[in-house]
Amino acid sequence: MKSFRKIVSEKRREKKLTLRKLGELTGISASYLSEIENGVKLPPKDKDKIKKLANTLGYEFKRLLTLAQKERTKGKIPNVLERLFGQDDELALGLCREAEKDDTNFEELREVFKDALKSWEAKKK
Repeated sequence: MKSFRKIVSEKRREKKLTLRKLGELTGISASYLSEIENGVKLPPKDKDKIKKLANTLGYEFKRLLTLAQKERTKGKIPNVLERLFGQDDELALGLCREAEKDDTNFEELREVFKDALKSWEAKKK
C-alpha cells in the first residue's frame, strides 16, 4: 500500500501540477506540501484540507484520509493491527480517530483493538 506522501506526489505529477499551483488550489502552502512529499512533515489533521487534496488530485477522499490518519498515528497502534489496514477502511479509520484523541487511554484502546482484530479474524473464517 502506498503512503499518503507517495500518493500526493505521484498524483500531483500526473496532473502536471507544481507544488505552488497545488497549494493555490488547496489552500495548503507549497513549502508544507514539499515537506509532506519528502517525509519531513506528517499529513494535515484537517479533514477539509485532505478533502481538497483528494478532489484536486482526483483521488478517493476516504482512502486518502485513511492513509493520512495511518501516518499520523504510526507507532501508537500495536503492530498486530497493521493487518486491519487495507482490509477494512472504516474500522481502520475509526481506530485511527480514537488513537489520535488527546485523552486516549492507550491500555484501554489496545484492548479494544485486540477485540476488533479477533472479530475481524473470525469473520474471515
